[in-house]
Amino acid sequence: MTWLVAKCKKNEIEIFKKNFQNFLKNEVIFYQPRLEIDRVSVNGKVKKIRKFILGQYIFCKTNFFGSKIKSSCKFIKGLEYFLNGSQKDQNGIEQFIEFCKKNENDKGNLKNSFFYNGLKNKFKFLSGPFANQVFKIISENKKKFFINLNDKN
Repeated sequence: MTWLVAKCKKNEIEIFKKNFQNFLKNEVIFYQPRLEIDRVSVNGKVKKIRKFILGQYIFCKTNFFGSKIKSSCKFIKGLEYFLNGSQKDQNGIEQFIEFCKKNENDKGNLKNSFFYNGLKNKFKFLSGPFANQVFKIISENKKKFFINLNDKN
């Protein structure tokens, strides 16, 4: 089975899922990691909101993915496009999905541990005087991060 990454049109993800499954006439597994946020209104009521962490992107898994299927599927309602190169990086996609599933609660929402596990990895500054510099977080305080940048703490 192969994973593909599809970008769906805004608010048409469910339409895409239904049409894609009908088009292939086969079992398709969809995965879209999400988290649940408690939003407190002005009057103090708590409302739970579900957000997909990848936005309009969704993982699709089936037996029938190939270049011919991919080109004929591009006109399915709700689909913007399939990401190129997702067939080359199947191991990376599998690892990401396994990591997400390990950090889900019983409702299928991501736990906070999903975000904290990243503290062990390397990060990159996107802007500012250290733009494109890679650093590693050594430890954190309530208000500060201690990092290692170019072998300097």
